[in-house]
Amino acid sequence: MKKHRFRSGFAVMMAVVFLTTMLPVEGTVFRGPDPEGEASTVWYDSTDYAEPDMETADFENSEALPIQTSEEETAMAMLSDAGTVWDGTVDFSWYDSSQSEFYLSEPAQLAGLAALVNGMTDKEVSEDKIKGDRSLLITHKIDNFQLTGAGGGNQYATVYQGDASTDFAGKTIYLTNDMDMGGVFDSSSGKWSGPNWTPIGGKYPMETSTGEFLIEAFFNGVLDGQGHSIKNLNCNRFTEKGYAYSQAIGFIGYLGDLYDGEVMPQDWQPAVRNLTVSGNVYGSRMVGGGVGRVGSTDNGVIIENCANYADIRNTDSKGVGGICGAGWGKGMIRNCYNRGSVATTYACPTGGICGSNSGMDIYNCYNTGVINSNGQKRGRGIGGHESGSYTVDNCYFIEGCYDDPDHPGYYSGTALNIKVETREMTEAQMKSAELTDALNRNGTIFVADSGNRNDGFPVLYFQQEGYNREVMHTVRLEQSSGGTIGLTGAYTVPHGSVVQLTEEPDGGYIFQNYTADGKEFTGAFFTVLKDVTIRGNFSLMIKGTVVIQNSKECTVSLQKSGTVMNDSGNAETVSRLQTKNGD
Repeated sequence: MKKHRFRSGFAVMMAVVFLTTMLPVEGTVFRGPDPEGEASTVWYDSTDYAEPDMETADFENSEALPIQTSEEETAMAMLSDAGTVWDGTVDFSWYDSSQSEFYLSEPAQLAGLAALVNGMTDKEVSEDKIKGDRSLLITHKIDNFQLTGAGGGNQYATVYQGDASTDFAGKTIYLTNDMDMGGVFDSSSGKWSGPNWTPIGGKYPMETSTGEFLIEAFFNGVLDGQGHSIKNLNCNRFTEKGYAYSQAIGFIGYLGDLYDGEVMPQDWQPAVRNLTVSGNVYGSRMVGGGVGRVGSTDNGVIIENCANYADIRNTDSKGVGGICGAGWGKGMIRNCYNRGSVATTYACPTGGICGSNSGMDIYNCYNTGVINSNGQKRGRGIGGHESGSYTVDNCYFIEGCYDDPDHPGYYSGTALNIKVETREMTEAQMKSAELTDALNRNGTIFVADSGNRNDGFPVLYFQQEGYNREVMHTVRLEQSSGGTIGLTGAYTVPHGSVVQLTEEPDGGYIFQNYTADGKEFTGAFFTVLKDVTIRGNFSLMIKGTVVIQNSKECTVSLQKSGTVMNDSGNAETVSRLQTKNGD
């Protein structure tokens, strides 16, 4: 069996709220100071360097940060069209391995999805609350499984690993209702109660009191919330046994990875989309509202059109975030926002969108949640760098939400080949058309909060009144001279779908940009909210000669990075290619 060493945590999930009257609700913080914001655009191109991160923690002297609430702090409350409050029942009787699409309408069925992926249920669930063929719950017991490396004390334990037959690779789950997960917050004690959610995939104990029945499981399917919300989520997978026994915690714990011998379906990308989450998520490492940890897959993963209102807390290293705790694989987070508080009691990378990043592109996201690293100066509005190459672009955060004054939006260290563009904004700016228009660079995914459901901050398209998820739209591609553009997937898609584009220049041409109905947009994806015509534009490359004139005072040295014309007359992407006189 494949043995995984956990390096960081990835958190992501969202909570949506529909209420015509704002109520003071304990549990989620939505506030921020109001000085003038200023923009910052930074390019990093030097030795790759992640911020120092410790492997161990002293749990005896560590206390969980309290959920931050006050009379002035406003939270969103949510109305649900779901008819059932989760009572801990686990129902996987709906599952048929021959099918590739599933429609879930009840919280117990959602818990059944987690049980199938994990290969077992929480040990506190009684037999009479488990519905379905028990033979579908498959795990492989592995003794002496390595939990941490040398930096974490080379810890080993018995692990129950999930199975590729039930990781949902090639399968899609649709939610047809909002899901009330039964969590209850007691404002007097500051604690949550109710059924304890088992994340879909992850590396955590099914018996938190002892730290036993430790699982490792991966979710490789697509979960499409269809604009629905997961509300009142009570997810507490912390265990006193130690940080190594509580990793990859979130609504989805572990998104994207392969078991030994498993091959991902061609062009398949594990994903979570069109969903919001509220409640409480608590664990040690790689903790997030939507996703705890992103793993490694050939095609990467997608997290899109999601919002988090849940309070996220962790007690150790490796990343904690509002949308994703540890983005330790390639892929993309796009069109997401966080309004929940994110806190750590440790020197842990803490971010509103992605706490620790090792390859996830992040586009068109914003954060207003309070990010608190407990005095360690690691709380940032968007997130921080671990390793790898990626882009963070068109992302915004409310002024004063961070506790790292040197890197308020994003920590990059001296990272190699990453581009980071974040902007700090005042509350007034974030509630204005300035932010909404900026976020909609790839389609009108965000709309103004005209009903004051989100305290005036922009909401996702499916959070507005009158949203109809049954509407279908047609995407038409218009070809131009100099190359060909393509579309991954169908040309007729549901309202709010994000389509992925491809471009192939002809010899001697370079791709320039895309337009949607004549309006230019950035990036190779677009959110479809009406019938649209997308065009790709290409430019002819003209060959030139570089002349380098040296002098007695100095010597000139040049390097090429970007797109160049090679000896065959075709476009080629290069990085730091030494350039000589006459090239």
